[in-house]
Amino acid sequence: MLTGIAVDGEDKTEELIRFIEIIGLSSIAAGRYSAFFATQLYCESMVMGVLTPERVMCEIRALELLEPVSVTKPAAQFQRLPLKGLWHKHYTVSGIPSIAVNVMNALKRIGTPEFSESVRQVEASVEERYFEKEDIDRYVREVVHTNYQKRRDAGEMTGEWIVYAVHEGRNYYLCLGTHKTGDDLLRQWIDLIYLKEFPFLDQILDRPT
Repeated sequence: MLTGIAVDGEDKTEELIRFIEIIGLSSIAAGRYSAFFATQLYCESMVMGVLTPERVMCEIRALELLEPVSVTKPAAQFQRLPLKGLWHKHYTVSGIPSIAVNVMNALKRIGTPEFSESVRQVEASVEERYFEKEDIDRYVREVVHTNYQKRRDAGEMTGEWIVYAVHEGRNYYLCLGTHKTGDDLLRQWIDLIYLKEFPFLDQILDRPT
């Protein structure tokens, strides 16, 4: 339940509730998102301005089978402590660093087949040719635009995480995480959440021996 939410000492509970209603979380996953998750969405979107909430919501709709297409990697279960037993789904984020990661991943996976074929044809012709500006433009276009779009169309985009649990066939949204957050900190957040909101997490989460 969303009660007593304050930002910089100012009560934002009513504003947060309206925000959750507007983006559709309260109707799509009623009773299945933590107050922490809702507050993260609100703060990162409305206070910090670093998140587009629709990018998170489109992935939640995909997880809830309300939207057929996701541009990011399939959901996966954490296999190592301290998050073992939970799941995560990528959502895309804005900014050059995210674009660069996806471009580099696409280059490693796809390569530059179109440009490489044109080079092969020139080599096979034994024709002496210099590397021209047009060649550079074609190479850059394939690496940055074509490969990026192929990765997106294939649903292989990477980004940051929606961390959630699956209980009795339903998804429970716990928090947002980044690759820099650290698993230990995510686990600390989740421990605070389940003690108050989702006691069933005690049956799902593994603990170090």
